[in-house]
Amino acid sequence: MRLVELSSIGDCLIHVRGPCSFDRLSAPVIFFQGDEDLIVPPDQTEKMVAAIRAKGLPIAYLLFAGEQHGFRKAENVKRTLDAELYFYPALVLCSGLRF
Repeated sequence: MRLVELSSIGDCLIHVRGPCSFDRLSAPVIFFQGDEDLIVPPDQTEKMVAAIRAKGLPIAYLLFAGEQHGFRKAENVKRTLDAELYFYPALVLCSGLRF
């Protein structure tokens, strides 16, 4: 989402997706954050991470140097995919579910 689009989605949607609403979250989350992101600044993501951790939910947070809102470096795109492929099966195994 670009900054110019924010006014078209309305304050309500921004509030619902912002860090102040993450106290209602009840599912594991993985965050991928660029340290140069101007759309969702790292400190906003870190507030969400803290709120979710406080609830004791499984969470992962990866900060990528030199990346903005959309990752452009191939090695970082690959790293996010690898992290997802690790995160989701780890949740299943920790839940005790066996196949």
